[in-house]
Amino acid sequence: MGTPSPSVVACFKIICFFFIGHSVKPAKPKDIDKIKDYDPEGFFTRAKQEKTILASPADFLKGLKGYEKDNMP
Repeated sequence: MGTPSPSVVACFKIICFFFIGHSVKPAKPKDIDKIKDYDPEGFFTRAKQEKTILASPADFLKGLKGYEKDNMP
């Protein structure tokens, strides 16, 4: 996905919190001028860079379905 909508970016911000941690604060992307309109905080870019989140769509979906929502910090 080249240019995600704001709702997609918001979803991946939440996904980063779930899978990486609540204290996650992505580093400012190097090409911030290109993405500042749709991903100013860099969460979508971080999700694309994380090998554990989007490396395998099947594992990603399995991780979402099996997420222990009752034991969230």
